[in-house]
Amino acid sequence: MYVLEATKETQGERDDEYVWTIDGELVFIPPLGCRTPGCGCDRGFAGMTSHRATTTARIVERPDMDVDAYWDVVYQSMSDQGYDIIGCEELVDAVDEQVRTVQIFGASGGHGTVVGRTASAVFLRRAGSRHGRSAR
Repeated sequence: MYVLEATKETQGERDDEYVWTIDGELVFIPPLGCRTPGCGCDRGFAGMTSHRATTTARIVERPDMDVDAYWDVVYQSMSDQGYDIIGCEELVDAVDEQVRTVQIFGASGGHGTVVGRTASAVFLRRAGSRHGRSAR
């Protein structure tokens, strides 16, 4: 199954980048926006372990993880980070959307693809491989 992980690859190509995550930790796209204009939250992926953020993520195929296990990891991390404040049903919907979105990225980009994001879109930073091997 495809997942997003934090990466330092392509970091520094843009002036507004940051990385405070652990390289290789699973990340998700935060479902809520920040109220501080210009802070950079709208460009970040949230680390599921460190609870920190990065502006770059890599699509990786994880054969050891299935949809249910991934859903549980995303749900637990979002809950730990306080997203349960949006309500139980809304959190479940946000996790469902996260899992669907990552699978779409994986199918279209392939293993090793590095992506960035803006408030409304995820974009390609470096193409990967569709053959299950990293393009490193």
